Amino acid sequence: MRPLLLRLLRGGDGHAKALATAGKFCGCHVAARRSGRDVRDAKAIGIMMNTRGLMELVVLNVGLDLGVIPPAVFTMLVIMAIASNLVTTPALRIWLKRERAAPAGTAGEGR
Repeated sequence: MRPLLLRLLRGGDGHAKALATAGKFCGCHVAARRSGRDVRDAKAIGIMMNTRGLMELVVLNVGLDLGVIPPAVFTMLVIMAIASNLVTTPALRIWLKRERAAPAGTAGEGR
């Protein structure tokens, strides 16, 4: 029986990427809201959390060097880090553009 992480990564259907992105977004969004940020800022912080790719690459390289991460998993995680970095800027631009287009006083409400 394969570990859950390996099954998700080898699935090829994007479940691991969606789960990782949603986990980072939700965790940061909730933390930002609890610390007093408004919804608009909290969503922007959640989106920006996906730009942590450089730190992830450093940790992955250390894990590969120590033999903790097999080469196949290392490759998949590097691809996920690069993909999440590539998606972050367009996602943030779309979010901020939507917020600017919302009528005054309704930005971020009901979303």
